[in-house]
Amino acid sequence: MDLCAVVVVACHFADRDTLCKTTMARLDTALQLVSTRDGGMPWQFFFVLTGDVPYEPGSKTLATLMAEYLQAQGIRRKRILLARGATGSFAEPRLVTEMLAAWRKEYHPYKLYQLIVVSSYWQLKASEPFWRHAAGDAYLQLHIKPVRGTGGWRTRLLYAGYAALIRVALATGTWHRIEPLLWRLLYAGRYTKGFKTNGCA
Repeated sequence: MDLCAVVVVACHFADRDTLCKTTMARLDTALQLVSTRDGGMPWQFFFVLTGDVPYEPGSKTLATLMAEYLQAQGIRRKRILLARGATGSFAEPRLVTEMLAAWRKEYHPYKLYQLIVVSSYWQLKASEPFWRHAAGDAYLQLHIKPVRGTGGWRTRLLYAGYAALIRVALATGTWHRIEPLLWRLLYAGRYTKGFKTNGCA
């Protein structure tokens, strides 16, 4: 039977050792998807968790807390991979698909051709173009699973503007110049100062 990687995109922390409501909703959606095999998909699943950032330096990362939650729901640790090395809407798709391509090569003949990405619909507006491009490069068939009813109006408004900027940059061929700036502005500080933004606001 073929394998399918279910990527759960992290959102934020509620506090130092607690996941926010949005992250929990994404995890619960992924668990429901796996338990019911939504749409009759005949695949064996494993999880890939993003969120390689701590609330404060030295504390647990989002991905680690997410893994602990899945294990508490009965998912075995060997069915969980943590995407380490990057975070953010445009970095995570590349990181995850490159990791899966290497995993597939190392563990051949396991067949890994399916990729499901679970995230909030407003976050996917920004990240979906990168998931589609990265999945294509890795020869993975992409399935998007949007989660609705998460995030406050400020977060949804912020991501609407963010998605518009990304799509204009991609359409005009200027993304390669904007990406390093956005990384330094939005994501680099998470690794030195921690990550305390409220994504449910």
